[in-house]
Amino acid sequence: YIPVVSREEPLQGLSGRITSAIESNRLFEHVKLNPEPSNAQFMICGNPQMVKDTTALLIDKNFTRNRRKAPGNITVEQYW
Repeated sequence: YIPVVSREEPLQGLSGRITSAIESNRLFEHVKLNPEPSNAQFMICGNPQMVKDTTALLIDKNFTRNRRKAPGNITVEQYW
């Protein structure tokens, strides 16, 4: 579990926009992993636009959304 918050400085995790952390590779450097579709799960919760943007970035990296009949790597919950 790696929290990423856009405003506060977290005790653990990253600050800033998650989309920027993915695009710059800062998220993956922080966890010291090179996630692949075969070994990673992403759970995204928050503002609907952030969820949409983050999901699109991960799909561009060949990750897929979890579906009932087709398991994937991305689980989302939109919360406003």
